[in-house]
Amino acid sequence: MLGDILVEGYPKAIDKIFGVKLSKADRRSTLVQMRKNGQEALNALSDGLTQYSQTVHSGPIIEIVQHLPKEELAAMAESLVSLTSFKRHVTKQAETVGGPVDVAVISRGDGLVWIKRKQYFHGDLNPHFLANYYNGVGSCKRVGEINEKAGSA
Repeated sequence: MLGDILVEGYPKAIDKIFGVKLSKADRRSTLVQMRKNGQEALNALSDGLTQYSQTVHSGPIIEIVQHLPKEELAAMAESLVSLTSFKRHVTKQAETVGGPVDVAVISRGDGLVWIKRKQYFHGDLNPHFLANYYNGVGSCKRVGEINEKAGSA
């Protein structure tokens, strides 16, 4: 790791080269100073990378999110879940995210509104459930018809 190289690796490498020319006390104080300098360099690099990442990557996204309409926020949330799922799939992390994604928007004015919702069963095989669940929408044979009727209501 970079921290190990900066804090321990390069002082040891330099000590091998110049250590024989220094007294034991000078050698010890030089190694302590080099480790301190290495830690300071590592901290400066870490702070710089964090600042760069926030300025160039996350900062602009965070700034724009507060101005996005609800529909785009829902699409962004779905994309972030999909990206997380893909990342977990291609790395050695446990795949705890994945599969079809339900997307809903919750607002003060509208309450909970489903943007995208998966069905865990086929509507063709369970028309009685759909008729009861979507009370007042009518008897539909397909889930798509329910969405069409609900959208026109």
